[in-house]
Amino acid sequence: MANYNILVHNKSGDDHEYVLFNEKPKPGPTTGKGVFQNAYITSKMVTNDTGTCNFQIQLVINAVTGTSSERADTGINDVIKAHDGLNNIAASGQGITDALQSSSGKTEPIAAISDQVSAQICQTTNGELSLGSAVHVSIVEGKPKFVTQEPKQTCAVDGSFSMLVDGSFESRSTDNIFVGFSCNDPYDNVNANTAIIPIPTQPNTTNIVTPVSRYYVSWGSRTIGERATSSTMGTPAVIEFYGKSSSSADVVHNKNGTWTVSYI
Repeated sequence: MANYNILVHNKSGDDHEYVLFNEKPKPGPTTGKGVFQNAYITSKMVTNDTGTCNFQIQLVINAVTGTSSERADTGINDVIKAHDGLNNIAASGQGITDALQSSSGKTEPIAAISDQVSAQICQTTNGELSLGSAVHVSIVEGKPKFVTQEPKQTCAVDGSFSMLVDGSFESRSTDNIFVGFSCNDPYDNVNANTAIIPIPTQPNTTNIVTPVSRYYVSWGSRTIGERATSSTMGTPAVIEFYGKSSSSADVVHNKNGTWTVSYI
């Protein structure tokens, strides 16, 4: 589980509707209604000077483990994604159903998840520290399974959780055991797992996993005329929670169009 809060203060000199993105904003088609084609959450109109809007994001992060027909030596570059949401978690790749498919577009499954469990990252929310999970992986009846889980501050790294693998298998096993994580999108009730990121596994190791949590805030407007349609898009603010214990960001939209971002 990870909870993020982004509070936007409008000091720009004009009223605006603000838009939250989980990937870099992309312009929409000139004939469409929306200025952006990949808006994640849109606020109501925020008045200048005194107005604020509050974006709240809750992510259910799952620790996963399984086996694959190919070794995940590329680490977190070997990303498998269910759909186009939450691209801050998934960089590239295609498809997950009961089995995972490679990002090269192959139709045959290359990996299968044998177990998953919800994981808490180490972060401070409203002044209270939530300890990061420490999940333990062992081979049970021939498959990697999570055998215990405990909150453990010594997962050490802010914004992270840890996965402890025991010595119940040998290195470079033919099963190509991996660990990793997936993320649930709270705004998508259809696709449960947005992204699976496999990490190659060695016996008797501790894997510290830090999900990348990057968001963008911008604004946009459209003017439709007889001879032309024009779209105006503000340069976005970048909010980066990666590796931070803080789960809240304070964002000020300044009169010169810039943004001031602080973490509280």
